[in-house]
Amino acid sequence: MNLITVNSFANNERIKTKIILIIIKTKRILKKNFQLIFSLSFPTSRYIETFIYKNPFIKVWERKYK
Repeated sequence: MNLITVNSFANNERIKTKIILIIIKTKRILKKNFQLIFSLSFPTSRYIETFIYKNPFIKVWERKYK
């Protein structure tokens, strides 16, 4: 999945930035999960936030580099 398609899911810059950071930092670790998650649309920012913070690796990464 390319960044142009990901951008279409983002309703503001903050969400778009997080999605791009997730792809860049974790695409090797979560490759299979990305294929599933990014094949879905993101109707609300709440869904994206839930995905980011419920995933253990993302949670650690966000805490470390926030």
